[in-house]
Amino acid sequence: MQRANINVPPLKVIQSLIKTFNDSMKTLGPFEKNPHIAVAVSGGIDSLALTFLAEDWVHKQKGKLTLFHVNHGLRKTSAEEAQKVSEWMESRGHIVHILNWNPTQKPSTRIQERARHARYMLLDHACQEHNILHLLTGHHKDDDVETFLMRKEKKSSDYGLAGISRLTYLTHCRLLRPLLSVTKESLVTVVNEHPHIEDPSNKNVAFKRAALRKKNLPHPNMASFKIKRQEDEACAISFLAKNLALSPFGYATLPLNHKADESITNVQKQLALSFVIRHIGQTDYLPRFEAVQGALGAKNTCSVGGTVIYKYQDKMWVAPDIRLLPKTMLKKGTHFVWNRYTVQVDHLTTISPLGEKGWTQVKPHTKSDLPHFILKTLPVFWKGEAVYCIPFLQFRNTQNQLEIQYTPKKSILAEFFV
Repeated sequence: MQRANINVPPLKVIQSLIKTFNDSMKTLGPFEKNPHIAVAVSGGIDSLALTFLAEDWVHKQKGKLTLFHVNHGLRKTSAEEAQKVSEWMESRGHIVHILNWNPTQKPSTRIQERARHARYMLLDHACQEHNILHLLTGHHKDDDVETFLMRKEKKSSDYGLAGISRLTYLTHCRLLRPLLSVTKESLVTVVNEHPHIEDPSNKNVAFKRAALRKKNLPHPNMASFKIKRQEDEACAISFLAKNLALSPFGYATLPLNHKADESITNVQKQLALSFVIRHIGQTDYLPRFEAVQGALGAKNTCSVGGTVIYKYQDKMWVAPDIRLLPKTMLKKGTHFVWNRYTVQVDHLTTISPLGEKGWTQVKPHTKSDLPHFILKTLPVFWKGEAVYCIPFLQFRNTQNQLEIQYTPKKSILAEFFV
């Protein structure tokens, strides 16, 4: 929808701020011709400023702007606030798509963490439904500083002290944060006198971020940490490109020989293995570096981040931890994601890892050069207590339709720090 030329609070921003935003978008490109951009607009100052700047950028690109508002339903005024945001944006010629979070039970602990997870899940699916590749959020320089200070207090590694990345890949879209070099104070000038919503949790010192804001701490110099993280990631990625073997069966291997390690530091190798663990374990975040360092130094098997790491035949094998994968019943016609596999069946069945019990049944009837510890992780289908299909071993005792495809939630390189 084209921007409406009506009498609304003007877009009063200095030219340098517009240039900063445009330059940031340029580094986050390339974008398709006439790009379709989504903005997460809560109604607060940050997201309103982002919306106004994005509105201007999209207009110049002859693109399309779609607005999403997440109604968490955590406050009595949530529905009213959603309506206000819709009305404000409608006056500028935009429709706001309201995404409602409706959990079975509202959280009583870790509220902000769980609401954040739900918010990104809703936004990601909304982008998929609207065929949008780029989602913008209003994180700014003050947020980045708060993240740095919180991580420093927790004695984070240099990698974590780099702060927030301007680019993150969700399942269906790219999450872009073009305002990370802009202060909160500057964003206030963008919004000018436009009405906005104040989230009371932003002033509740029971939450760590709010407590930091109240202290009005100075901005530290984070540039060196950001540069180092980018350099370490580049080296880790190069190492993986040369040495990683990723199997469609759902495991990965890296060489154990010292020659392969000569090109990177120990920290960079830890980072490379962290990327692999996150991919195989299907976690949202990288494992703690201390745990990865322990895995690299371990002589035998160890568990990290939803995976089990084995050292065998001069290789490091990273496989899913089957203890975290119970049997799951699938109904007829089910199109289901189990572990890292998309499964479709035309009959009632059960899926699980092969495990010791299943291997005992099929061992006399199948052959494989894979190590025993990898065979146990392969997905199999059961009828009662009997294994009747192991897709990746060509073992099949059924005429029923059954499809399975390796579709991991996170790629090996789920994000680069920019």
